[in-house]
Amino acid sequence: MTNRVSKCCALLLVAASLAFLNGCLIVPVPAPTRTSAPPELKNKIDIKFIQPGTTGRKDVEEKLGWSDVGINTRKVFWGRWSTSSSALIWGFGGYGGGTGGADRNWSIKNIVVDFDENGVVQSWKFVAESDIVQVMRRLAEPAAGRFDPPLEIEVGHVRRAVEHPAMVVLSRSSFKFIDSGEKPEKARNFQIAPQEIKSISIPKIAKADARFPSTIRFTLHLTRKTRAGQDITLAGDAKTLMKVIEYQMAVSEKQQAGGPVMPPKGASNGTLQPE
Repeated sequence: MTNRVSKCCALLLVAASLAFLNGCLIVPVPAPTRTSAPPELKNKIDIKFIQPGTTGRKDVEEKLGWSDVGINTRKVFWGRWSTSSSALIWGFGGYGGGTGGADRNWSIKNIVVDFDENGVVQSWKFVAESDIVQVMRRLAEPAAGRFDPPLEIEVGHVRRAVEHPAMVVLSRSSFKFIDSGEKPEKARNFQIAPQEIKSISIPKIAKADARFPSTIRFTLHLTRKTRAGQDITLAGDAKTLMKVIEYQMAVSEKQQAGGPVMPPKGASNGTLQPE
């Protein structure tokens, strides 16, 4: 048993003892590193091989291809994974008994690698979750005509930290939200004009949710309140978020060009009306 593991076990025993003696306790302790990398990598993710001016795209894809989010362009590679090297030890109780346990602290890593015209690494950096939208806007290819006919996308609707099945329908004239997991009388369905999506941001990710890097939660900030609220948090993969970003960018381009964006039927009160 390594010294590190021995120390972790000792800390676990101390934390558990204190928890039961004092009523409750939450203590962060170091733990063996775990990642979402393939088992053959044994939780070791090597990025030291990336050298600007030397490393080629083929090398990056061979060593980090397992983390590819699937929306990379010819000049950019984006990898994403989860990692954990600590845990929270918790306990509740007292002299008469109690309960306790441990939960890992997970976090997300995003690496963005830029290549030159010859496919050689130009630069690379880790990107914070809060900067994901900015990165995706750089990779996006907006085109207003892309959403005619409308594009239907299945998403998760995050309410009180729980994801519920839902769908968004992106069209040139409207943005529809359909909360398919709700009963008709309780559904939070609504339909608004595309330009009523004011902005998109990435909320702070919960440590437990960070264990699953394939899912990205993002919040749509609307210009007014709808049946689902004014700030709506959805969940999907990177491609889902990219399409929503491209949609908003396409609408913005159309507005800047002076093109009309007609308000949808039923948009006056934010509810979804049959067309």
